Amino acid sequence: MKKRIFLLNIFCFLIVFPILGQQNKSIPIGKQPLIEEMKRLEGNPILAKSSWSLQVRNVKSGEIIIESNAQKSLVPASVMKAITTGVAFVRLGSHYRFQTEFYYDGILGLDSVLHGNIIVKGYGDPTFGSHRWKSTNADLLFSEVAQELKKNGINKIDGAIIADVSSFDIHQVSPTWQWGDIGNHYGAGASALNFNENIYQVYFKPGSQIGDKATIDSIFPALNNVKIQNNVKTGARRSGDNVNIYADHFNGNCQMEGTVPIDSENFMVKGAIPQPEIVFINHLNNALPSFGIKTSGKLSKISHSSEIDTAKLQTLFHTIYSPSLQSIINITNKYSHNTFAEAIFKTIGWNRFSMGSFDTGNSAVTSFLKQQKLDVEGIQIRDGSGLSRNNLLSADFLCTFLNFMYTQKCFDIYYESLAEAGESGTLRRLFQKQKTKIDIRAKSGTMNGIRAYAGYATNKKGELLSFAIIINHFSTKSSDIRDIMEQLMLAIAQSE
Repeated sequence: MKKRIFLLNIFCFLIVFPILGQQNKSIPIGKQPLIEEMKRLEGNPILAKSSWSLQVRNVKSGEIIIESNAQKSLVPASVMKAITTGVAFVRLGSHYRFQTEFYYDGILGLDSVLHGNIIVKGYGDPTFGSHRWKSTNADLLFSEVAQELKKNGINKIDGAIIADVSSFDIHQVSPTWQWGDIGNHYGAGASALNFNENIYQVYFKPGSQIGDKATIDSIFPALNNVKIQNNVKTGARRSGDNVNIYADHFNGNCQMEGTVPIDSENFMVKGAIPQPEIVFINHLNNALPSFGIKTSGKLSKISHSSEIDTAKLQTLFHTIYSPSLQSIINITNKYSHNTFAEAIFKTIGWNRFSMGSFDTGNSAVTSFLKQQKLDVEGIQIRDGSGLSRNNLLSADFLCTFLNFMYTQKCFDIYYESLAEAGESGTLRRLFQKQKTKIDIRAKSGTMNGIRAYAGYATNKKGELLSFAIIINHFSTKSSDIRDIMEQLMLAIAQSE
């Protein structure tokens, strides 16, 4: 018996110990801190009832560095934009420009009166009237339209100004968005004709006492088609913006609830413009007289289901082009711009199916991913911005997509469009205590109970890594989850 035990011990020493030694040696010293950080995440009591999906890969070799629940599909929030914009760069091209066409129909009389209509046909340009580019200033663009009308001998329009939004369907916002989001500025959605990024500013004047009604002092841009029910009251000093806006994008009704602080004279709150195409043509109608062109004041709209009189000949007299897609995506990814993302998403659908909608965007993006041999099992795409909680992505899918983008000609501009950790966009507040530069470019995502990051990190060896981490269903403060994820991203960037 003793001899058998002795022989068994020798067997363990000769066979098992070398195997254990090989397992220890299989983890390079430079990766051990990263693995330890992942283990800390997995064992963190804060996340005991949460769900997460994590993966880190080498973009060149495809080697998986670490992963945990990598196949689990979770709600990605605004990380969804990394997919939307990546597909747009490949499908549409970085030089793609949205266009808005201006037509007239009817008969031009000898008295320079157009006995007909002006038709503005939109194709989803989300930048018209935006403050972000000099070229998108609404007054400047409307002056161009007026000049072109005069070149065509038109000084008066006795017909209507018509918004043609038939290139997109009637759903400005996704049916899967939450009621509490729709109406607020981040839930503006996208139409075929957009104006001022589909955002308006409403200025409140608080009452003299807490609980008094706060009155609306002014609204910009003017919302001639919106019926507002104002239930906003006066709140405590320094209580900030506690206003929630509920809007019906079909009939233009809007209800405002909540409070504004008593210690403010002109408190500004942002809301989402219902039917921005009507606001667009109303502002065009008001602008033209200042450039010497009289209008009748009649406004109308053509949707994709409208009956159109094909016997009327329309003459194209001007086309306005947006800034480049590259420029728009830089804003979309760095600052997580929902309206820009949805306009891009619907345009991907329009480009593929000749109709822009959430459904065609979903079909076109999913079809593209399948064509690139990317596994979409368990993936759900319901919008382009990530505002829908019906979106589902996994860390494995995100890293696969990020590695795919690395192989594309547009990779450099895609990489540059992502926020830089500690420097720009939604990542500018990360790693503020680090003395050395952390080389990370990523898209962030944040919603109630949801936090996510996906992008690229350059490690200490100069290797480019793709990473994705999504955490759902946490009840602690979002800042606590951000700190946990920040430590993990730091370990990724400092790995060897």
